[in-house]
Amino acid sequence: MTITVFTDLRCPSCGTYQLDEIDPLVEEYARTGKARLELRHFSLGPEETTLAAEAATAAGEQGRQWQYADLLFRNIDAAGAEVDDEFLREVAEAVPELDVDQWSEDRESPQVAARVASDAQTATDLRLPGTGPAVVVTGPGGERELDDSPPREEIEQAVAQVS
Repeated sequence: MTITVFTDLRCPSCGTYQLDEIDPLVEEYARTGKARLELRHFSLGPEETTLAAEAATAAGEQGRQWQYADLLFRNIDAAGAEVDDEFLREVAEAVPELDVDQWSEDRESPQVAARVASDAQTATDLRLPGTGPAVVVTGPGGERELDDSPPREEIEQAVAQVS
């Protein structure tokens, strides 16, 4: 079972959604081994999400993508309109057990850039709307696509349906 969350790390309302709706799913499904949670990136607004997405994906090279995204969302208001390299590095420095030098190197790798581009292409292929985070639940019983910031209860229903 996989729960894939497509979101824009530069979107403040996506951060609220992540903290309110997705974080409890991490506890209930990922930490208990009931499902794998994946974070995928795509831009919901006029600005590309690439810098933040590459930063989170680079943290993922060390198994810390969710922790990075969580800290970024919790501190996005401090960045204001500028989610720049300095802010992204400050987030990286706050992630427990993240080798920041390796993270910096990974941010520049073609593999990280390709993964971020692949996420955006997958969202396009799925025809996910750019109006809010989307969730795709995949299991032995099929796949359910949930658009426009689906509430946790709807995600849990999808999990039950594809289990």
